Amino acid sequence: NASKRNFNGSSTCEQVLKGIDVTGKTIAITGTSKSPGIETARHLALAGARVICLNRNKKLSGKQTVAVRNENDKGYKNPSFEMFFIKCDLSSLASVRDAAVELMQKKEKLDVLILNAGLQLPAVKATSDGLETTFGVNHVGHSHLTNLLLPLLKSSSPARIVVVSSHAHLISGV
Repeated sequence: NASKRNFNGSSTCEQVLKGIDVTGKTIAITGTSKSPGIETARHLALAGARVICLNRNKKLSGKQTVAVRNENDKGYKNPSFEMFFIKCDLSSLASVRDAAVELMQKKEKLDVLILNAGLQLPAVKATSDGLETTFGVNHVGHSHLTNLLLPLLKSSSPARIVVVSSHAHLISGV
């Protein structure tokens, strides 16, 4: 029973996915240009999910998608393999809106939205919308994306939103 599972920072993708069928599920995930996001996307795609990589780096995302596709072709042989990129720069609310619109135009459903992207900058910088960057990317960008995708998530019920977090708040002084 998935509701009784306990996972932590040392849990592997294999452990989390054990006994769960994601075949045909449409899953969008932010922050797929680095690990753990790309590893999550990789494992979900190889397990049969349609994975939408939401990040700002098209070139890197393209390379990673090709690598995972090659891995699928060599060993997994998932005939329904589907993994693709939509540009979503969480530091720009306009980019987030554009990504949500594109995603809603491409897919008729969204079973899972994984909010994985995150950063912590030592210096105070501002997003294109004038927000402090760490707050703008980690919170406002994700909240905006979620709000824009809520109609699609609701129509795909029972859909899920997964928020990945860290222990970074422990060193924030707040």
